[in-house]
Amino acid sequence: MKLLVMRHADTDWNKMGYLSYTDISLSAQGRHRAEEAAKKLSGEGINAIAASPLMRARETAEIIASFIRVPVREDDRLREVNFGMFEGLSKTEASEKFPEEFALREKDKWNHAPENGESYREAGMRVEYFMKALDSRKKTLVITHATLIKIFLMMYGNADLNSVEGEPINPCSCFELEAGKCRKLL
Repeated sequence: MKLLVMRHADTDWNKMGYLSYTDISLSAQGRHRAEEAAKKLSGEGINAIAASPLMRARETAEIIASFIRVPVREDDRLREVNFGMFEGLSKTEASEKFPEEFALREKDKWNHAPENGESYREAGMRVEYFMKALDSRKKTLVITHATLIKIFLMMYGNADLNSVEGEPINPCSCFELEAGKCRKLL
């Protein structure tokens, strides 16, 4: 099974930090970037699109779907990792406001969930359930969020936590996952 995993396009959210369930739409630049990505993906043979129900991912999916003429299926399991008490804060703000909790999470993101949030492991269970439900005969484009993509890459692309944390996943970055291998497309 080939799976394409893509981050949503740009928003007007300017902080580099924690944005999970806050529902914001794409910026004008984001809509343009999604159109450019759609053109590049149009020859990839995609025959299914699944997207996070959050507006920024859903809008990206709808733009791409209009180019490749494949319907979008929303899936709650593709929502961003819930950052709990860090929601809406930059990393600097989170470390200053909640130094102990921030240190615990930074030390073990896989197992530690911030208060009212979820760990990478918990989000990984959502990813696993999503993958088990996929039709392996279809080439599916998944449009989701940066941290969930990191989890996809660790679980299905043989990446380790340090490597995925060290590289930014920019808007409309797209990775092809197949048989435990990962290739960056966009």
